Amino acid sequence: MNLWLQLEHAGLGDSRPLSEALDAVPWNADGLIAAIAQQHDSGDPRRRGRRNR
Repeated sequence: MNLWLQLEHAGLGDSRPLSEALDAVPWNADGLIAAIAQQHDSGDPRRRGRRNR
């Protein structure tokens, strides 16, 4: 099972090192990922862009 599925099924209080999560992110050749910021209460998208590690 990949890390993301493990995290979806993790119990309250379970944790993983941040470095493990960052290593599992599918970074592009430039070291970036797509990122979308959403409104917390409605889920409406507010911004999109790229983020580096």
